[in-house]
Amino acid sequence: MLFSLSRSILYQQISGKAAGSIHSKFLQLYPHSPFPTAIDILNTPDDVLRGAGISRPKVLYLKDLAQKVLDGLPTLDQLQAMEDESIIEALTPIKGVGRWTVQMLLMFRLHRLDVLPVDDLGIRAGIRRVYSLADNTVQLRLCSA
Repeated sequence: MLFSLSRSILYQQISGKAAGSIHSKFLQLYPHSPFPTAIDILNTPDDVLRGAGISRPKVLYLKDLAQKVLDGLPTLDQLQAMEDESIIEALTPIKGVGRWTVQMLLMFRLHRLDVLPVDDLGIRAGIRRVYSLADNTVQLRLCSA
């Protein structure tokens, strides 16, 4: 969980190449293990994380995530047994983790292939393209069948 969400946070709103480089530098800060623990992240000084290219807000997000893991955030195994909306409610209180981020976790980490991230810019652009719509006309809503 910590690995998946911290990676998502680091990759937000920057190019994949830049994010990959920052993520690699982040992992290199913890040579004793394949991935840092929540304690490792909390004990890492902010300036060290900033030195790896992580922005100030993302440093705060990573530390908030690490603290919430220590405070009892559900594990991936526990999430697997939960309903989608319950997972979204459990994870969105983490700073830097919104509904879209949790939907990506649902799809790609928990393999919930029936999730449609209606706020995803790529999904919206695809619908605009397929239906020849203007930029401001795509408002997706989920409807129960």
